[in-house]
Amino acid sequence: MIEKLIQLDKRRNQSIAKQLEMSIYSIIMSKSFPDDYVLPRPDALAEFIQVNSSETIEAYQSLIKLNVIENLENDYYIRKNILPTAQNYELKAIVQSIQSIGLEPEIQPIDQLIISGKVLQKLNLGFDEDDQVILVKRIYTGNSHPIVYLNEYLSLKYLPEMDKLDLSKFFFYPYIFENYRDTYKVYREFSIESLPKEFSVPLQQNEGVPAHHTFSKAFNSTGHLVEVSEIWSAADYFKFKVEVDL
Repeated sequence: MIEKLIQLDKRRNQSIAKQLEMSIYSIIMSKSFPDDYVLPRPDALAEFIQVNSSETIEAYQSLIKLNVIENLENDYYIRKNILPTAQNYELKAIVQSIQSIGLEPEIQPIDQLIISGKVLQKLNLGFDEDDQVILVKRIYTGNSHPIVYLNEYLSLKYLPEMDKLDLSKFFFYPYIFENYRDTYKVYREFSIESLPKEFSVPLQQNEGVPAHHTFSKAFNSTGHLVEVSEIWSAADYFKFKVEVDL
């Protein structure tokens, strides 16, 4: 039952309708449902999760506009073959993304350390065996509320001197592109996953709530791995927008 998976926090400034919309959206994108699965009607869902039915109606209407669900003869169904365009998300720099939802971004540094040898190889990220890597950990906040957790790994073998910079509030890609004069190819994987405890505490979220997970690798022109990033954020903040030419 989808209603048992819904996560709401009535203490947050975000409306219940918006939280409900994003929670249902995240569940649909991360779970498998039979083709004939019928969502609970708005009044029944409202009673189950103890909110006003106007909130569930508003959430359902938003999901219909996103082409995620549809209303057929007063029943609500998950649409088949949901296209990426229905996800309504844009890939932006983290700071820009936070600004785009009307919040004031700020970077909170957590840690910065150099890893190498067996410790680096145990992570199995794909860096050269003889590389040394800077790991930068930080949280991005919006209006002082934690939104994004970032682990950034930077190769000192191919990005020398990075360890001599203050990376606590650093914008990585612009500096790399401008100062290392190379061409780079970046691969990104997006997924909806249950938020691990390691990240739920600093993000002030419940362990296991639906979360956006982004894993990126950047390679230089000779095919060597120079950067890896891992980003976690609660699923009710951001949306991806993908344009597809058919």
